[in-house]
Amino acid sequence: MVGKTVDSSDEILEHIKDYINDGKSFILKGGAGSGKTYLLVETLNSIFDEKPRAHVACVTFTKVAVNEIKERCTFDNLDVSTIHNFLWESIRSYKNDLRVALADLIKIANEGGEGISYKGDKMLDLEYFADIPVSYEEWTDLEKGVISHDDVLKIASYMFKRHTVLGKILADKFDYILVDEYQDTERRVIEILLDYSPPQLVIGFFGDPMQSIYEKGIGSLDDYVNRNNVKEFIRDGNRRCSRKVIDLINKVRRDGLQQIPVNNNVEGSVTFLYSTDPDIAIEDVRQHPIFQDWDFGNGREIKELYLTHNLISRHARYDHLFQIYDKDPIIAYTRGLRQIVKDDPAAAARIEKKTFGEVLDQGLKSRGKLFEEFIADNPALYEWSRGLSFDALMKMYVDKDQLVEGGSEKKENRGDKKDNLIKHLTKIQSCIHLYGSGNINAFSEVTNFTIRSIADKSRLKELMEDLKSVTALTIGEVIDKADQTGIVKINDSLTAFVERSEYLYRRVREVSYEEFIHLYDTENGNNPFSTQHSVKGAEYDNVFVVLDNGNWNQYNFKALFEDSGSDSVRERTRKMFYVCCSRAKNNLVVYFPAPTVGVISKAKDWFGEEHVFEVADVK
Repeated sequence: MVGKTVDSSDEILEHIKDYINDGKSFILKGGAGSGKTYLLVETLNSIFDEKPRAHVACVTFTKVAVNEIKERCTFDNLDVSTIHNFLWESIRSYKNDLRVALADLIKIANEGGEGISYKGDKMLDLEYFADIPVSYEEWTDLEKGVISHDDVLKIASYMFKRHTVLGKILADKFDYILVDEYQDTERRVIEILLDYSPPQLVIGFFGDPMQSIYEKGIGSLDDYVNRNNVKEFIRDGNRRCSRKVIDLINKVRRDGLQQIPVNNNVEGSVTFLYSTDPDIAIEDVRQHPIFQDWDFGNGREIKELYLTHNLISRHARYDHLFQIYDKDPIIAYTRGLRQIVKDDPAAAARIEKKTFGEVLDQGLKSRGKLFEEFIADNPALYEWSRGLSFDALMKMYVDKDQLVEGGSEKKENRGDKKDNLIKHLTKIQSCIHLYGSGNINAFSEVTNFTIRSIADKSRLKELMEDLKSVTALTIGEVIDKADQTGIVKINDSLTAFVERSEYLYRRVREVSYEEFIHLYDTENGNNPFSTQHSVKGAEYDNVFVVLDNGNWNQYNFKALFEDSGSDSVRERTRKMFYVCCSRAKNNLVVYFPAPTVGVISKAKDWFGEEHVFEVADVK
């Protein structure tokens, strides 16, 4: 280990105070459950206790974390924001420099460098942007000067590197900047803070390289520690996990940090289950006696973790809905045609003002087996879709991010990307859930139903009782019923969505509403299912981890246990496995389908031979 290990929170805070008072930057590195967020909050309290007029920025990755810190720290001179918003606020006023940076980075990308990619036909140079202001949104439209999240980091890095005055301005504005979850911060952000800003700006970093589970995160700051740019303190305590879980995660770590239990005398348990039958259902695995006291209906205390949303959708029973947003064959075919006509002006001329059927019949792209099977199974949908405008289909944006929170397993919770159809359905199900739970005040804020009399209350009760039986209806039928009863009226946002995404709307309407209920319960933590990425920072009494790669080649659990394959994939998988296991406060069960002899051998080493069991096929 690079830094100094300190045992108590008080001791760490004293070290941090000394460094702050000396105007030096520092790192607090701590494993899972070590209380890093607590220490960050206590550091803020300490700063403002001693220097009430200090100006402090606290930056983190997610809006959820921003809100959590704001709730716990209410100082007037404290700015809490996501990294992207923090950097945008630092550069947004320099309008001409923004134009220059954007034009330069587009040029760099066109020349094969690491810039901002643009694939359109226009020449986007400085002259083009002369009268176009650069703005930051949730989407990208470079021809209109609109940049998105990754672009902000690139432009900020470019500007800070070339204009040293920006770093000086940042140091003048803030006395201290605290960075939460530093391991997930991109290197270019760290460079802005430590390389392009003056050393008198005190930076405090809180995080754990072992929990760096996102591709672009810097992970370790050892280079800066070795150059004495920052001082590192290591917190080796674990306040969350039982002793057995701590023993396991200590074996998984390879960086020398070994945690010890703090104020936790729970022995707990760790169990490794496997099956030689690759087709055994998870429902059958849950019949193992180790789960006899687990209440899988309680999503607040138990989590069942999968690597991808695709895997979750199967087990949580919203698979048809997910596949529409992720792998609809007609949408996929249209995307392929979009690229063809974009690269071929002659092809583009042939599809102008044509229907989808007319374009399809031109044979610009092979249909493929999946497409043919889909239209054979859905003849009515296919015949209807042939009459749609191909241009409208081509411009229709469909992605799983519009359906599920963080659908692409990305790190930032940067905003609600769900489309207006899913938002409308969420409003309907929220009404059903809130009324059913007796939370009438919250229900009144969501519904369009107006209560003016006792008769209205009675009518509302009848309507909501009727809506409770919606599991037998399709999504379209529930939308219509909610609109007709006034519980949730069809608004302009949904109407505009239908006009813009007619094909998607028809497909979703035909899905059973019960699937959306399952999706709603998953997204709101009402059932145990969750992605492995999304639980970082959370904790649960009991955790069940399913080690299935889900055809995602960035991870390989077999390679982790066998210590084989690509170093980068294996270490990325190790960190994910560490994050999953360290969510368990008491008991942890890991399931590996169809493992090799090498996998079982490593499991016995990590879990203990007496805790490794084969699951009998109980189907």
